[in-house]
Order: sequence, then structure tokens, then C-alpha cells
Amino acid sequence: MAAAKYPKCERQHALVRVQFSHLLGLGVLLLGICLGRTTHADLGSGTLRMRGPASMLLGKDRSTTITLRDTKKPVRLQASVGTISEPQLANGSRTATYTPPSTRFPQVAIIVASTEDLDTVEFITIPLLGQPTIRVESEPRAVVHVGVDGKKFGPLKLNRRGQGKIRLVVPPGVETATVHSADHLGNEKKEPHTLGVPPFQQLVTLCPQGSDELVVVAIDRRGNAMTNAALQLEAEMGTLASPVMRAPGIYSARYQVHDDLVPVNSARLTASMPTAGPASTMTCKAQVPRETPSSILVSASNETFVAGSKTRIEVLARFTYTGKRLPRLVLPTVSVDLGTVSAVKPAGENRYRVVWTLPNAFQGKSKATIRVGMIGGGLDSQAQVKLEGGELAKIQLSSDKAQLVADRSATAVVHIQSFDQFGNAIPSEMVRLAAGQGTVGAVEVTADGGRASYRTPLRHDASQDTITARSASGIDASLSVLLDPAPRRIRANARLGYATNLGAVSSLAFAADAGYRIAMGQQGLILGLESGYFSSSETRPRSDEVEDVGMRIAVVPLIARAVYEVNTLPIQVYGGGGAGILFARATIESPRTGMRVERAPNVALSAILGARKRLGRGLIVLEAAYWRSNFDGMGLVGNIGGLRLTGGYGFEL
Repeated sequence: MAAAKYPKCERQHALVRVQFSHLLGLGVLLLGICLGRTTHADLGSGTLRMRGPASMLLGKDRSTTITLRDTKKPVRLQASVGTISEPQLANGSRTATYTPPSTRFPQVAIIVASTEDLDTVEFITIPLLGQPTIRVESEPRAVVHVGVDGKKFGPLKLNRRGQGKIRLVVPPGVETATVHSADHLGNEKKEPHTLGVPPFQQLVTLCPQGSDELVVVAIDRRGNAMTNAALQLEAEMGTLASPVMRAPGIYSARYQVHDDLVPVNSARLTASMPTAGPASTMTCKAQVPRETPSSILVSASNETFVAGSKTRIEVLARFTYTGKRLPRLVLPTVSVDLGTVSAVKPAGENRYRVVWTLPNAFQGKSKATIRVGMIGGGLDSQAQVKLEGGELAKIQLSSDKAQLVADRSATAVVHIQSFDQFGNAIPSEMVRLAAGQGTVGAVEVTADGGRASYRTPLRHDASQDTITARSASGIDASLSVLLDPAPRRIRANARLGYATNLGAVSSLAFAADAGYRIAMGQQGLILGLESGYFSSSETRPRSDEVEDVGMRIAVVPLIARAVYEVNTLPIQVYGGGGAGILFARATIESPRTGMRVERAPNVALSAILGARKRLGRGLIVLEAAYWRSNFDGMGLVGNIGGLRLTGGYGFEL
């Protein structure tokens, strides 16, 4: 059998002596193919929603319409074979006309739609069906039909020499057909027939123009998107990274150029798929990325801005390049942390100028910064202007403590700050400080002004002290400090009461004590000494009832004591104890023996419980105490201390 013939332009001749039934079968088959071609392929999930015919019959279909959704970005269309027009806007969508190639062999047309930055890339495939006429030979008068991709063409009755021709419709990717023949005796045979379909283009490349990526669309011979395409990429200048699949059938590779490239505008990029044959190689021309700036030089017309000067600062930014490639034009971005800037204006090649207006109020800043970058990032540079305040207009005093105890030892730090008329902090002038009651140390100059120490006076009443400041230029300021009264440390009181040991001693008693108070917050521990006097006299009958005996005991205590005081307003309650000596003088007088006197110091212990209440400038004191002191002499044995209840008046120093 002869190979199939794919005519380029010539019209096919009709077969001689073909039965009508054969022609009818062929017509029905072609009609079915034509009806099938009215179905459109729809990507559905793509943003462009590109649609085209399900297939086209080469030699019959002259052109078709491609539709896609209208977008705000310009869209470019590209076809692997044939031609496609520029998309036109109509009725809310864009349409383009696709014209297939003049060749008649079956192949697949890849229609690719992309935005300029290649951020969006979508494609559809259109199977282009070929119409080859094959010559068949078999037994004379045999009936022959040909199977192609599951479809039958024929039957055809061969002539008396056993020859005939059949026109087929072959989809892309089909390499062979099956010829089935049957003679008049009923003998059948099947033979494969090589169609000789040449390879076709299975790639479309999209070179970067507004991006740095090469995009390749790859399909197999049946028009299906390839998910494991073995692509080989080459760059005339620069390098191409390994391709990465962005979507089924769509691959991208980053394109980079070397710094040592000479200035050029474009370079050829080539993509091939060796497994698909030499026809699947495509070259496109990419715009070589221009050189980005290597640095930004920023300079300001003034290094210092003085508040109230109304100075406008001109800032010049210059973008520098190494000069190894054509420069990339960039748009600068300008930001400031204080004030405002004008619109950016060109000031020469790769130079830009802005006017920087600074406010008189610096918001606590000592420097203002202007920063210049470029859209898209990558470089950043800055310039700074020193901020200086105006003339002194205000002095402000502050203290780290607003309230102090006026005990002559409490201190605080007074801070001095100077401001101009706009509220900016400025270096302090020479300032003299004075206090109405307390004392102020020498002024120490600091970075934020100055400071000095303040010490309180001694006062036992609540009051307020005023600290004043005066600068060399005559600006005044003042600060008030609340003074809490200093606690009185010395306590003393005198009391009168009654003492009894429920035995030999029972009489009026006098007591006085003095002590030093150690403060413990609102409470206190009082350490002091106590003394006093009490005496008792009585007459006792002797046991022989002959004469009476007179007895007299006088006691002077000297006791060291410690009490803990609790402030339970409106009274103060205290309790504690003490130890010391009771100096006792005992006198016994009788008619027979006369007067006998014995003096003896005796160790004494005491327990104390009392209360105080402020009255006028002093304190009313009530106290109960129990003393224990043993006495043994002149027939007297026992405790000469006992219970003592006293009351009196005291004072504090």
C-alpha cells in the first residue's frame, strides 16, 4: 500500500465508480464531524475564560472566533501555528479571529492569552483535523474500509485491478490506520497502514518584557496539557533557572542577567522538548532587564533648622548606576518623620528634587530625617537635619517627689527644663534656685536641662514650701512641695495615782517617765526611763499586846522600760514592760526598842499597759502597771511593788 498523501492546496479528485451507499456513509461521517466542531472548549476556572472551537477541519474551515473575558489589563494572544488577530472589544468581551495554517496534516493549535507582566497566562488547544487520501490495494472487487482512531471510513469496492482511494479525517496524534478488506469469497484480512504524519509544534514560549520570567506552554501530541514536560531552556545572555510548573501545561523559569553584560536591549531565549522531536523548539526575544540603581545619594541644603526661621530645605536625591547595563528608570519614594515634602520633581539625569518644610514645634525630636527609596523597594537612603530651638520663653520646674516629711533629712531632686515659644526644649541658661524654708544645692547642668537637690526644713506641722528659679534673662518659675509634719521623737509625762500591793504598801503614787520614739510606719517603739515615789505607814499591835509598833515604807523606783505604741485613732494604745531597781526605806518605831531604819535597793520587774489621747499641744495619759520587787528585812517580807494606777499629762518634742 502507498503512503497517505497530504495535499497542500490542490482540490481532491472524486473516486471513480464509487457506490452511492459509500458516498452516503462518508457524508454522514463528515456531517457528524462538522457538528462536533461547533462545541467550544471552556477553561472555566481561568480569569480570562477563553473559548474556542472544539476542532477545525483543515482545508474546509477557513477561520474561527476566539472569545475571552474583558479585563482591565491589556491581553496579548499568541498561536503556535496559524495566525491570530488582535483582540477587539465587543459586547463586554474581547474577540479575535484565528486562521489555521495552509498545511493539511493533523496537528494541534495552541492559543495562549497573557498579560504583559505574565502574571496571568491561560491557553486553549484546537485540534486541527487533516484530510489525507490514501491508496489501497487488495483483491479485485474486494470491499475495503479503513479504521482511524475508532472511526470507520468506507466501505469502498475496489476496481478490477484491486485498487482504490479513500479520503480520511485524521485527528492529531494518530500515526497509523487499519485497512480491512473482504473479497467476494468472504476472505477477510487486516493490515496496518502508516499515515506518515509529520511532527508539529507542541510548545509556545512567552518571553519576559515587563517581568523576569520565561513562560512555556507544553502539550502532548493529542493536545493535552503536560504535567511532566522535559524542557530544555537556553539563554543567549544571562541564565534561565530550572522550569517550575505553575499550572498544568504552563511552566515558568526565572531569567537573570550577569552584571558584566554589555549594554543590550534584548536577548534570545530558546525552549525545546527533545522527546517531541525537532519541531518542538521555539525561540523568543526577551527584553534584557535594565540595571537597577546601585545606590541613592541624598543631600539637604541645610544641616540645621532653627525654630521660627521659616527656612525651607531643598533635598536632592541622585540614583547612581555601575554602568554595565542600560539603566532602569525608577520612581523615587520620599518619607519624613517630621514636617511635609513637596511633590517629587526631576532635576536632571537620574536626579530628583523635593522641598522639605519643617514645623516650628519639634515634638520632642532633636533631629529630623528624610528617607528616599524607590517604588518596589531594594534601595534606601536618608539625610538628617539638626533641630535647634529659639530663644528662652519658659522655665519649668519639676520634682521627683511631690510630698516630703519635714524632718530636715528628706530630700528630692528638682529638675529644670527650658523651652522656647514653640514648646521645644532648649539648653538651660544659668539658673538660680531658692527655697522658702528648706535648702537647695548647686545647679548641675544636664543634657535635658539641669537639676539640683532640695532638703526639707524641720517642722512639726503640715505646710508647703516654694522653690523658685530665675534665669539670667529674667524668666521666673516656681514649684510647690508639700511638707508633712515631722514625727515628735521625745515623749515625757508626769502622772499621779494610787499604788497598792494589797498588803503592806497602799498609798498615793507619783510617776514620771521620758522616752525616745523609734518610728515603725504609723506605729512606734518607745525606749525610756521611769521614776516616781510612793510611801505607806501603819501601826500594828505586837503579838504580846504590851505595846504598838509603827511602820513606814517609802519607795523610789528607777525603771528602764520599752513599750510598743499603736495608733488607733483617736487614741494611742501602748504596752510593754521594764526592769530596774526599787530603792526602799523601811522605818520601824516602838516605845521599847526605839526607831530602826533600813535602806535597801531591790530588783524590780514591771508590766505596763496605757493609753494616750491628744489634747491641745500635749497628751492625756492613763497607765496601769504591775511591779514585782521582793523585800526582806526587819520582819517585813513580801512584794513592795504591786499594782499602780496613774493618770496625768505629757508632751512631745
